[in-house]
Amino acid sequence: MHTRYYAQRQHLVQSLDTLVHQLFTLSFLMSPSVLIYLSRLLVQMQCGRPREFDPTYSLRVFYGLILLCNTIILWIHALQGASEGRGLIIDFIGMSYAPSKLQLLLLDFVILFLQFLTTIISYETQLYYTSAETDPQDVLLPETSVSNTLGGEYSSLASQDPRFLSPSDLNLPEAMIIKEPTMSQTPCIVDLRLSPIIRRLRNPAPPLPTSSDSLLPLPNTTSLPLPAGLRMIMSASANARTRRERERNGASNGNRSEDGRIPGGLG
Repeated sequence: MHTRYYAQRQHLVQSLDTLVHQLFTLSFLMSPSVLIYLSRLLVQMQCGRPREFDPTYSLRVFYGLILLCNTIILWIHALQGASEGRGLIIDFIGMSYAPSKLQLLLLDFVILFLQFLTTIISYETQLYYTSAETDPQDVLLPETSVSNTLGGEYSSLASQDPRFLSPSDLNLPEAMIIKEPTMSQTPCIVDLRLSPIIRRLRNPAPPLPTSSDSLLPLPNTTSLPLPAGLRMIMSASANARTRRERERNGASNGNRSEDGRIPGGLG
């Protein structure tokens, strides 16, 4: 399993998911509708972890669910505006004025954008880290070109070679030469672009290969801890069974000795 930037991306997905749920609550307080609130929660529950929910579904399915749910909500808010009424759980918290349609629609579009963003990051993250390839393509990072890499290496080598220094620098002592400090850049964990998203929507990722192992459950050989009283009863019954077997074997040996015949003897 590839582990590059896995923890950082999981933290980013969880933060976006928390923000989306908070915006759901804000939209519910602005226009209380339990049906809209629950439908958004159900869609976000599936689209927040798309590959964990069902690895056979493509990105189109989850984007279609988000579009279907939010299109209906946008249509309701555009026609009816803020619905007035008491909520199911909280009926004493709200706004002192009725929000306008523009405020509701702007909030709905922000929720739609954040849902798209959370879904694509979570989908591509799980797709990259569960890939069976040795070096899979990470579409969440920019493609590094060979020319830029060679140019950076050449410039760093040229700055260290005295042949590439100016004549004025050669005459000055080394302590007087002012060198530009190297900027320590923070590694980029996500560089999202529109072209990989469109490419993923056009060409869905192949489903995960099914395991060839048997699906039959293995026998449970682990002994469960039993109470002390039950263990005493089981040990007493086992001792009684062993005693009866010994008595039965002793009785059969006594009958054989009374017969007076020796095994293997004549007569």
